[in-house]
Amino acid sequence: MSSILTKIRIQYREGGMIVSFTDFAMFNEMVLKKNREFDNWEININDEIEINGIKYIVVSVFSIIYNQILENSGSKGLSVYTAGDRHEFNFEVVYYVDEAL
Repeated sequence: MSSILTKIRIQYREGGMIVSFTDFAMFNEMVLKKNREFDNWEININDEIEINGIKYIVVSVFSIIYNQILENSGSKGLSVYTAGDRHEFNFEVVYYVDEAL
């Protein structure tokens, strides 16, 4: 039995990739909503997030549960957009966003 190994992907609602990562440290590069009660971050629909100085509004969230552990090599597909250290994953959370006005 293996652990849940998560990849985060943030992309425009129309499909253009912004960033994807498996390195938890990448959250430190973003501006996220703070949950003061539990002293952690949250990302929900209608929340504003900031990545590299650009503000986005989360419009939907999608999860993918893979039936195997996938390599995050960066050599093909969407993994070429991966930021930070690359780790294997078997679960992916996709945040679809629009640029904030």
